[in-house]
Amino acid sequence: MKGVPVLVLANKQDLAVAMDPDDLADGLALAGVLGRAWSVMPCSAKTGQGMREGLAWLADQTVARRRCQVDAPATGVGGGGVVAGAVRAAKAK
Repeated sequence: MKGVPVLVLANKQDLAVAMDPDDLADGLALAGVLGRAWSVMPCSAKTGQGMREGLAWLADQTVARRRCQVDAPATGVGGGGVVAGAVRAAKAK
């Protein structure tokens, strides 16, 4: 499973007491994850907000990973991550 992208769905973002996605990424030490792309996607399974975006990110990463394997099989996938803020911005309203 080397290089497989990691998606963390930070559910319950519709609640005021939800953990901040940045804090979740820090708590999981995702910045130290090397050799794979990762993302923490704030979402709410109740409203569906952020779910589509998270799965779209995962699909995009999977396609990009396959391209890298076809184009340059000897190279690895670089690490990196993103904490998405779409739900967090909506929650602040």
